[in-house]
Amino acid sequence: MKKDMMKAFKLMRYGVMAKGTFLIMVIFFTIGTVLELMGFGVQMEGAQSGSGRYIGSVFILCSAMFPGQLLISTSLAGLVQTSSYKKRIQTSMLAKLNMFCNFTAVTWIVFLRLVYGLVYHEDMAEQMDSLLLTGLFVLLFNLFSIIVYKYFVASILIIVFFSMAIQVFDNWLSGGYAPAVFHLHPLVAVGFSYGMLIVGGILSYWISKAVYKKELSRAAFGAAAARQI
Repeated sequence: MKKDMMKAFKLMRYGVMAKGTFLIMVIFFTIGTVLELMGFGVQMEGAQSGSGRYIGSVFILCSAMFPGQLLISTSLAGLVQTSSYKKRIQTSMLAKLNMFCNFTAVTWIVFLRLVYGLVYHEDMAEQMDSLLLTGLFVLLFNLFSIIVYKYFVASILIIVFFSMAIQVFDNWLSGGYAPAVFHLHPLVAVGFSYGMLIVGGILSYWISKAVYKKELSRAAFGAAAARQI
């Protein structure tokens, strides 16, 4: 795994619009971190429910998808198209890179949420509920980051549908309708987030192998890159 990861990080430098993509990744990560530090949707009056509780973590998780985007964009190069690396880039390398980036993102989110919950004890339950949502989103984004490059339109529709479903679930959870079992102990909430990370990583690997022979979607890349497909 270490060898694949080192190769993936080296290849990312040759991805389409690498510098611009890295800049966007840093912007997303920074925005997400700032929102988390603000306790957005927890301390702000009138925002105890809805997307405010998890919007910061969504930005951080989105930032974790950009390295995978850079890696798979190297598949557009003619040299890669004819090399033995093509399949590994789109399957095992991509899955491992996504797993590493998502692990880093989830660990940062967990750290921020636990620290915030320790500082504001009265909000610990809210923070743990939000980790439940983080786990659902990391599973969703992990799968999305695999299929979006093959089935762009379908993957967008799927992520919109399931994001709306998570929003409805959060409204139900934060509205006081959920049984006590859904309000998790901190350790269980953290374990759930990492559990969804592992499940998403395994599923994304097998899905990537199943759709490997499907051509890359032109719509998933910029116009300049799409001409190479």
